[in-house]
Amino acid sequence: MDAHQSLAAAVSIPSSELVNESGLLEVHFRPFLWEERHAWVLRVLRKEQARAVLDIGCGEGSLLSTLCQPPQTLFDPAFQEIENPAYRDLYLERLAGLDIIPTELVKAERVVAPPPPAVQPAQKTWIRDPVRWNPLEVKLWQGSLDSYNPEFDSYDFMVAMEVIEHLPEDVLPHFAPMILGCYKPKCLLVTTPNFSFNVLFTKPGCVDPGAFPDPTGRTNRHFRHDDHKFEWTEDEFRQWCEDAATAFGYDVEVGGVGEPIADDPYGRPAPFASQTAVFRRKDPLSKHPRPAPSVRDIAAAPHILTACHIHEAHPSAGIRQPLHEIRRRICEALDESQYGDTTIRELWNDWKIPFMCGGSLACLLETIQEGGSDWEVKATDESRRNRTATEVIWKAFVPKVSTEPEYDHESSDVSEIDVDPYDSEEHDEKWPAPHNTSVALTESNDWGWGADTAGVPESGGWGAAQDWGTDIDDTTADDTSNSAWAQKPA
Repeated sequence: MDAHQSLAAAVSIPSSELVNESGLLEVHFRPFLWEERHAWVLRVLRKEQARAVLDIGCGEGSLLSTLCQPPQTLFDPAFQEIENPAYRDLYLERLAGLDIIPTELVKAERVVAPPPPAVQPAQKTWIRDPVRWNPLEVKLWQGSLDSYNPEFDSYDFMVAMEVIEHLPEDVLPHFAPMILGCYKPKCLLVTTPNFSFNVLFTKPGCVDPGAFPDPTGRTNRHFRHDDHKFEWTEDEFRQWCEDAATAFGYDVEVGGVGEPIADDPYGRPAPFASQTAVFRRKDPLSKHPRPAPSVRDIAAAPHILTACHIHEAHPSAGIRQPLHEIRRRICEALDESQYGDTTIRELWNDWKIPFMCGGSLACLLETIQEGGSDWEVKATDESRRNRTATEVIWKAFVPKVSTEPEYDHESSDVSEIDVDPYDSEEHDEKWPAPHNTSVALTESNDWGWGADTAGVPESGGWGAAQDWGTDIDDTTADDTSNSAWAQKPA
């Protein structure tokens, strides 16, 4: 029985006659549900050491914007092997997005365009722009996922985040054959809403009047978004994943993200709000020849390249200055701090050292280790998980003796210079009222990487205004009352 047949055979949902408009419950997530999905994708990509990623159904570029953020250091394979996967940086060389709606790709292009080049500070500063030490190519493509694009063969990691539930009935059957059967990535990441979670949005026996009835008519279920063609239970999703994995030579790991911060007031168990699946090719070192294209594949319109950006590396990337000069700067930094010990993390935050090392953390460690007996590199419990927490001790450090005169702080005498002329109520009115500097954050800005790309997609694609891409607008408002299904996590 396929997934659609199992949907039709599902247990009936209470009819709309039982709807109680006061039966809605508030469900909150911390972090926001869309943030949890992003974090899950990043964890898997870091663990697998991804270098080229295709975002299928990229929408307005929410995930692409996250993946465009530069790692902290120059790529070093030796460090990648010893780094704890939980702290491993993500060193992407190529990134691509595919979507069927042109207006969404216009928004995506804005968030993946290269920022102005980071400028090396000319003086000591605690704030500096992120520095890109590794170049990155970003491409955006317009087209349907059931159309074959030979360029995608070179992307070993693919992501379909909240996409499959938007696919029309005649396109969904081509998803696994095209992605797993033709492109054969090393790893495919999929997320989709968990229908089993939906009951927690209302009191028992109630259906949210703002929910969206199954538009296909196959079931009497109610969905979280008006463009969802289905929402699967955990058993249905697992069955679809296992069938696809078996058919195309993959192992699959099914899980989920999104647990409410509070228990259900009626004691009902809370499954994950979003289901996840990681498909790993059983033979990760080689790809079998691609099967002959199907009739549909040949007939489908080819993809159109809508944007191509190159994020250039900083000019100093890979160019090391002499080790003794780097070591001299380390001594200066420790003298300035008046401490003879520090960490690799603190040294890397210095305004000169990363540029002198050409972005190479290995260069910094080599500089310290070749400093002789005056230096010690000390591992800590934290550094066993995160290399940047390694302690650095300068044994020859001598604190500077303060030459400032000492004052008798116990003296009760107060001179005229000690009196703050504005330390009185009569001067309060002379100061201007503070301006309101609060900024309303969009979902992307709250994450810390994206831009304000809110908007409603225009018609295009499947004949109606349908978007099988990642739409932030249907995955947010996890912090507010879920009084409308449009605000529930998709």
